[in-house]
Amino acid sequence: MTNSSIPLLSTSEINEATKDVLAVLESYGIEANGTFKKHMNRLIDEVAHPKKSKLIERKSKALARFSKSAVAAHSIEDFDKNTYLSGLTYGEFSLIDLIQATLDITGPSEVVIATWSSGFYDLEQAHAIKEDGRITKLRFVMDSDRMSNGQADPHHVVSIFGEESIITARVHAKFVLIKNDDWNVVITSSMNLNKNLRVEQFEIVDDEVKFNLFADFVDIAFDEAPKNGDYGRTPMPMRGMAGDPRTVKPVPGIARNTKPISMGKMAMNKAAG
Repeated sequence: MTNSSIPLLSTSEINEATKDVLAVLESYGIEANGTFKKHMNRLIDEVAHPKKSKLIERKSKALARFSKSAVAAHSIEDFDKNTYLSGLTYGEFSLIDLIQATLDITGPSEVVIATWSSGFYDLEQAHAIKEDGRITKLRFVMDSDRMSNGQADPHHVVSIFGEESIITARVHAKFVLIKNDDWNVVITSSMNLNKNLRVEQFEIVDDEVKFNLFADFVDIAFDEAPKNGDYGRTPMPMRGMAGDPRTVKPVPGIARNTKPISMGKMAMNKAAG
């Protein structure tokens, strides 16, 4: 069924449909508050007046690579603007190596790195790539609680790249944005910004629609950040995404698991009674 074939409802019909839903809930003893009623009315309105979806053109080819001992440059060989590339590695190269290999394809670009943690070497390597001109602007989004021994923390980023280069928040996402006049590359990965000799995965694509979602998120996060650039352990408000058509709207409802939940085994100390 296409959007044009869906009959549109009038405001009065939408209100009546909302009343019918609320009546069913009341028959089960569920009393809806004002917020629930408003959300239900809006949901029915959106179903009754659907917006046409924007179709994203599929990339002409997909590449899948398994890198047991290969370097990053060989692992993304043949990547171009019409390719969606997926890869698995044994940790032979890190995220900064993947960034460097991608920049060798795209040319000088602005870069955003979102990571949960970072190694000292990786920050120094990022600085070297920026100094040689392959990175024209660099920003970081890092977790606000990364103070582990042996890892770089936000203070190290500031000392190398400046206060305006980083915000910290409750972040577990790992992604990289690489942009210039010709490219809009998004790298998503399990890799943090440090070497990790474990199985890792990555996806890399040049896609403006996908890029813009991540880039807008980062821009808003920087714009709304406190003066010290640290959201702490408070979730980012992301007020700038309010009303954005890409924002998924909450749907009222209840989801409940009714099956038994295993909590593991408990060791009992017999001597303690």
